[in-house]
Amino acid sequence: MWLTVQLIAWVDKNPGKDILVMCAGIAVAVAVAVFAAVKSYPVDYDAAGKLLVDGAKMANDTYKGVGWCIGFLTGWILEKRYIDFSTDVSMMTRITRLTTGLLSYYAVSLILIPLVKS
Repeated sequence: MWLTVQLIAWVDKNPGKDILVMCAGIAVAVAVAVFAAVKSYPVDYDAAGKLLVDGAKMANDTYKGVGWCIGFLTGWILEKRYIDFSTDVSMMTRITRLTTGLLSYYAVSLILIPLVKS
């Protein structure tokens, strides 16, 4: 958290360096994904023969985290450079934004994702 605060303060003082931060973050995320892909995951079973650790599931969870990280960094740059979101708006605008955001989220998570998975 301390490093993040320092990094954001540095980007605020050096506005053109946000792309550098994004690229470095994406590079770290890709390195983590590559590590998860090439790392060997030993198969370990308990006394009853039940699998204790599923390496494929661990790697898949890592890929999800990497995707979230890349999406966050990309969204951060798009918002910072093109949207410039402000919270200095009326209460009605805030409620409209909240409602639109929630409905969009639920539409994607409850409708679109299940359709894509099927």
